[in-house]
Amino acid sequence: ELQGRVHLFRKDYVAARAAFDQALKLDPAMFAATANLAALDVLEKKPDQAQRRLEASIKAEPRNHTAYLALAQLRGREGAPMDEVKRILSEAIKVAPSEASPRLQLIDLMLRKRQYKDALVAAQEALAALPGDLNVLDAVGRAQMEAGDVEQAISTFRRVAGVDQKSALPYVRLADVYKAAGK
Repeated sequence: ELQGRVHLFRKDYVAARAAFDQALKLDPAMFAATANLAALDVLEKKPDQAQRRLEASIKAEPRNHTAYLALAQLRGREGAPMDEVKRILSEAIKVAPSEASPRLQLIDLMLRKRQYKDALVAAQEALAALPGDLNVLDAVGRAQMEAGDVEQAISTFRRVAGVDQKSALPYVRLADVYKAAGK
């Protein structure tokens, strides 16, 4: 797998594919090799092959939330309906409820698609499941801001700033909220 990444870095895609295939022969559960092969498929303009590869990985290892995330990203880039991408991300959340990344990806998707109320609901569910995660708290603040709940967003970003005092991000978010509110 490491050899494949080196070949990939050198843009020797044929050798990279061979190395990743060999890695999968040695360890069929190695998702990094599968993900890199899917990335090569996309580079070679074969998104259907990448999708089949990721779906096969999910069937082989149904508890691998990373495979669901990769499939959701692929389907999103390929222009799949939002409901399909949301369904894939919901499956990732089901198999890994204590992981923040599927929840954050779902919230970001809804925010990008301007479904602010749904994003706020998903963010609040994520916060209930992972109350100590600062990235989730930041996502809650962003969803609150976009949903028009300015005072709650200010409170949330102040809370993030109080916990993560060395980060400038909560202060930038606060400035965005104040700017949007005309303050």
